[in-house]
Amino acid sequence: MMKLYMVWDEISNVYFSEVAGVTREENKDNAYIYDKKHATQVLQDMLKVKRAIMKSPEVPECMKMPVNIMLKEVSVDDVPISDYCINKTWTDKIRHGYPFMDALRLCKYEQVRRFNDYVRFNTNTPSHNYRYIRETF
Repeated sequence: MMKLYMVWDEISNVYFSEVAGVTREENKDNAYIYDKKHATQVLQDMLKVKRAIMKSPEVPECMKMPVNIMLKEVSVDDVPISDYCINKTWTDKIRHGYPFMDALRLCKYEQVRRFNDYVRFNTNTPSHNYRYIRETF
């Protein structure tokens, strides 16, 4: 069974996601969940960003907070399921006779694989470009 992780700031209780090299601060329900390799990559990117902010003379001292970003192991039950995942994979799994809980678990693991795919994506790939356009408008 694959271990799953979120990138979390313990001090501010904020979760971080990365899509196409752009990092986002989100609450737990909206943040992406990654495998160990991709979570470590997102963690390193966030640490670079936070360290740059801490060193910047343009940021007032009162806005500079300590950095305590870490990987937080989570259960597959914490994985949000997108409408896309429900429409594409859920019905297919139910149609093929998977029990309800197995179908749900498989959909969640597929969602994690999709999150991993978008950490660094190429807009020349049709599915990536479609997703980028959809989220931009």
